[in-house]
Amino acid sequence: MALRGDPVNILSYHERKKVWSVHVFYEPTHMENWEIRGVWEVYYQKKGFPMMYAYGLPDYQKCENKHYNANDALDIAWSNIEDYKEMFV
Repeated sequence: MALRGDPVNILSYHERKKVWSVHVFYEPTHMENWEIRGVWEVYYQKKGFPMMYAYGLPDYQKCENKHYNANDALDIAWSNIEDYKEMFV
């Protein structure tokens, strides 16, 4: 989302495996005093269904001192897909 009319460049990545697709979008927060600079938004999609929002993943985990890139976000999304398949029943 754009805050106060600021331009936003959302990065989008997706992978498809037979019936399921995972989409991750990066949205910067534009908040300099926060420890995270953005959020990876994870969406799941089943063939024949629309994309559905599942959760947001901060781009930085302080407890692990780790910054997530697009490949990390996709790996995490695929590893969590079983928990979200019931959205498509």
